[in-house]
Amino acid sequence: MPAKIHEFKEAARKCTECRSAGLLHHDEQHGWSYPLFDESSLCPSRILVIGEAPNWDDTFDKLKRRLTYDIETDPTGNFTRELLSSVGLKVTDVLFTNSVLCLPAHNGNKYKVVAEQSRRCSKWLKMVVDCCNARIIVTLGGEALNAVKRISNHTLKLKYNAGKIHSWDNRYLLPLYHPSKLGKVTRPAEQQFADIQALREVL
Repeated sequence: MPAKIHEFKEAARKCTECRSAGLLHHDEQHGWSYPLFDESSLCPSRILVIGEAPNWDDTFDKLKRRLTYDIETDPTGNFTRELLSSVGLKVTDVLFTNSVLCLPAHNGNKYKVVAEQSRRCSKWLKMVVDCCNARIIVTLGGEALNAVKRISNHTLKLKYNAGKIHSWDNRYLLPLYHPSKLGKVTRPAEQQFADIQALREVL
C-alpha cells in the first residue's frame, strides 16, 4: 500500500490539466498552484479524510508546501486534530487529501472550488481512494461530499446525513460539516464533536 500511495503522488504531481482552463491560482510572484499532499501518513488505519481544497499558506509558504494538520497548521487544521483525537485517532493514523489537489483560482476574496475543477480532479480522488485501500471515507463539508459522488453515486445530503455512517462503494462513508470557523457557525463545535463519534461504530 505505501508504494501505491507513492505512485499516486508521483503521477498527480505531473498534472497541469487545469492551468490552461484558468481553474488554478496563479500570480507573478509565486507562479502556479500545484498538487499538495499529506506527507505525514501512509494511512495505516485505512481512513481517508477528504477536505475541500488546499489553502494559500500550505501552497506557497516555503516551510510548508504540503497539507498541514500538525502543530504548524491553521485553526481549521487544529480543530480537525481535536475532532480526530476525540475518537482516539492521531493525524498520522489517517491520510488527508482534498476534493481538488490544487489551490483554486482566486474569485473575489475566496479560492472557491468550481464544478469543472472538481470534475477534472475526480480521477485523482478515485486513485487515492484505491491506492490507500480506504475502508472508511470521512468527508469534511459539502464540497467533499459532492466530490466522492463523482467516483460512485450517492444521494446523501450534508444537512440530513452528517454524523451518520453510510455504506458507499463497498466502503464506509461518514459525512461531516467543515471544521472551519464558518463551518462551526452552521454546525457548532459541540455538534461536530458529537458527529464524529459515529466513527467508533466502524473503527
